[in-house]
Amino acid sequence: MTYARLAADDPALQPLRINPEPLQGKKVLITGVANKDSIAYGCARACKAFGADIAMTYLNDKTREFTEPLAVALAVDPQLFLPLDIQKPEQTEALCAAI
Repeated sequence: MTYARLAADDPALQPLRINPEPLQGKKVLITGVANKDSIAYGCARACKAFGADIAMTYLNDKTREFTEPLAVALAVDPQLFLPLDIQKPEQTEALCAAI
């Protein structure tokens, strides 16, 4: 069996062009952050690394104590770090308005 030779300018031999910040200029809403080990926090870190602005929620004052330092580490705009209890429509509306 013989194989065809590739030309030097064949696209298969060229480096891939990858956008280093594909989420630049986008806002990503992250819910469900419990602590530094939560999957949601890992997703938030990845989105931030890809250039996204993060909006993050917490359930109540008790959970805020654990999530606020994480929001600070992600440089979340304080206006986009909001409480969200889906049983309270006013919180959902405030979150949507902020985003």
